[in-house]
Amino acid sequence: MDVLGENHDQVLKDATMRISAEMKEIAEKEAQHSSSGTCTKDPSAIVSNCETCQTIKSDKSKSHPGFIIAFDNIDIHLERRQMTMYAQNRDIHWVNHEMVQNRVAGNNLESQKPKANIADVPNIAFLPGMSDQSKQRLNYVILISRILVSYFECFAPFQDVCIHHIPHKYSKEQSKKSVKVH
Repeated sequence: MDVLGENHDQVLKDATMRISAEMKEIAEKEAQHSSSGTCTKDPSAIVSNCETCQTIKSDKSKSHPGFIIAFDNIDIHLERRQMTMYAQNRDIHWVNHEMVQNRVAGNNLESQKPKANIADVPNIAFLPGMSDQSKQRLNYVILISRILVSYFECFAPFQDVCIHHIPHKYSKEQSKKSVKVH
């Protein structure tokens, strides 16, 4: 058991150390950048001509994507038909856990800005625009085509051309297999 368990969590420790070091380095660069006064833009701004802002943005995109730890409990209760001093009922409680690396990194998302009061946000900010409506219409077309192909025999020949996954911004990343470490 000692040989099997030796360095069993090394991948998790390495990922944690890498994330901590990268976050510390990026925070130091942002602090130096904001205190220098050479650029008035925020490094997380979408468009910036500042070289340091571009470097910070590049560092964020190249950093570790992060991970989650998934847990699963297994509880077993074994009852003896005839209990003796040496054969007692047993309760077994196991926990299975694994580290799953994020396929899509959220490192470039801003989390430091203050949150707005929901009462101050106008309703017009939530209404969908024309591009949102056309994207939603395309999503409905894909979903309805799946339903028609599945439940109506006359549309069965079109099964090959039916789109089974709605395309989105992260389709390429989400199509890859997750990196899991037990």
